[in-house]
Amino acid sequence: MAVPADDALKTLLDRYVCVRLVQMHGVDLKRFSFDGSLTWAIFMMNADGTIYGRYGSRSGLRDLSDREISLTGFKASLRGGLEMHGRYGQDKDAVGKALAGKTSSRTPKWRTPEAMPTLKDNARFNVPFLDESGVRAGCIHCHMVPANEIRSLRLTNQPIPDRELVPYPMPNQLGFRMDPKEMATVLNVGPRSVAGRAGLQKGDRIDAMAGQPILSTADIQWVLHNAGDPAVVEMRIVRGDEAKTLRLTLAKGWRMRLPDWRFINKGLLRQALGFNVDMVPRRRARRMGLGGKLALTVDKTSRETRMKTGLGNKDLIIAVDGKRGPMTVGAFTAYVLREKKKGDKLTVRIMELVDRFPRPEHDVEVTIK
Repeated sequence: MAVPADDALKTLLDRYVCVRLVQMHGVDLKRFSFDGSLTWAIFMMNADGTIYGRYGSRSGLRDLSDREISLTGFKASLRGGLEMHGRYGQDKDAVGKALAGKTSSRTPKWRTPEAMPTLKDNARFNVPFLDESGVRAGCIHCHMVPANEIRSLRLTNQPIPDRELVPYPMPNQLGFRMDPKEMATVLNVGPRSVAGRAGLQKGDRIDAMAGQPILSTADIQWVLHNAGDPAVVEMRIVRGDEAKTLRLTLAKGWRMRLPDWRFINKGLLRQALGFNVDMVPRRRARRMGLGGKLALTVDKTSRETRMKTGLGNKDLIIAVDGKRGPMTVGAFTAYVLREKKKGDKLTVRIMELVDRFPRPEHDVEVTIK
């Protein structure tokens, strides 16, 4: 590994055995479950496989890393991991019980990436990246894992859970942001949000969620990723010298109402439809008379799709198979992948903009690939 320039970070890392995985061949997906859209993800864990915590978060395609992570915050989480290691050594049974939820209770359909049908049947990826003879094969990248899991579920006609389509929700999607320079400390809270209604306040330190110790934003995402629908997630916080228990109430369908930025869904859509979509910002949608209605922007249209359908980038989708209710990218992806099979038709109603003025609406029929 590269040697850190920060002396304090180097001192902390010297107390860990640092192992770097650069490709996903043979990785146990039950133990190492994480957001494949990240640039990197860190597990703080014991040699026996017990996970103390995670680090690494992202909230958009653009580089917004300073909003979610920082060197100062990373060092604070590393210290928290070392403290957890000490507590685990002193009382393995009690602390281990609290940490059990940090490893998935679900056995994945495919235990390793190369076992997934869409990779298993691909000669480029179904052999080790570097075999004994030194011959290199195709590297399975982190982002390929969630995408191929969804593709494999669809290929084998198995249900695609909501959590696979809108994974690892960020706290800000529920109305609270964490301070990137602190360990598990709330930076701000929207008063009318899910978090605000639960009583969460700026400066609160989140000690545990769903019974799991919290060391970082990534730990919060892990809890939310595994939350039910609907669900009530218990949160233990420390406010000043006082400990409190709060409850986040997640209404039925909560996950599919979250705006999602992940390029994985966009890649799945482009493969199935020949184009991506983005959500129209709420303010713009209201100006166009689409407030509270379906409003998606067409993007990355393939040449073949343009020639066959006339769809173009920046066209607005305002209805899908006659449905005009609001739909996020995740919900649109779910509808396409769950309700449509190869060869089926999808009808989208289009509003074209010419010099910012809408032209008459018209329907476009797209064949699912």
